[in-house]
Amino acid sequence: MVVWDSGGIHRAVMAKEFLWLHRKRLVTRRFPTYAPELNPDETVWNVAKYQDLPNWCPRNIEQMTLVVKREMGHLKRQPARLRSAIRHAKIPLPSFRHTGRCVAWV
Repeated sequence: MVVWDSGGIHRAVMAKEFLWLHRKRLVTRRFPTYAPELNPDETVWNVAKYQDLPNWCPRNIEQMTLVVKREMGHLKRQPARLRSAIRHAKIPLPSFRHTGRCVAWV
């Protein structure tokens, strides 16, 4: 499943072509452009911002890039935390069962 907002990048020709080419494998769900309470990505970012990196101020863009990438890597290795963050998003989603189709958050 691809859950996506109506942001400009998602309306690009390349995105539309990708979805069309993979329409038999992917199920898509849209939500409004600015709806952080519905967007699972926002919930995952909040875990990093408010639990893992609270009150942290990078010295420069390079340090910020390095640390944020490291923290996202840590989250990637903690699927239970990611599932919890996704469950707390207020978007109605079907249950996560293996159906042979792709599940993705965009």
